[in-house]
Amino acid sequence: MDDLAPERPTTGCASRAPEGELSRYGQAAVRAVCPAPGLTLLMVSGELDLTNSAEVAAWVEAQDAERVVVDLSMVGFVAARAVRRLDEAQAVLRRRGTEVRVVVSHNPVLGRVLGLVGSSFDLYDSVALACRRPRPVADRATP
Repeated sequence: MDDLAPERPTTGCASRAPEGELSRYGQAAVRAVCPAPGLTLLMVSGELDLTNSAEVAAWVEAQDAERVVVDLSMVGFVAARAVRRLDEAQAVLRRRGTEVRVVVSHNPVLGRVLGLVGSSFDLYDSVALACRRPRPVADRATP
């Protein structure tokens, strides 16, 4: 195998590290789990700032799933630069056809920062809601 080829996960979770393994980037930590086929849940905790925004965003960009849920509910601080990098990572995933959802867990400050700095995050109040598949279009027309 070519030494420059990206590592593939060993657990079937399309992430940069084996499923459930914690990766640390300065004051931030990221853990990936795959609760369902085609779905990657990235749980981010700590602080997202200038020192780690590129690494965390690269981690998000590296996902290879139909849907990626980024759970920011355990993030205590997020810098504007980190939001812009997450927005760029989201754009990369969307160009590949991946749906991206962001969990803010009833944190109005975080939601507002994401809304002001980021372009179009799909925000959710819980991981459970973000991980649900959307109803088929035909079902949405009926209340």
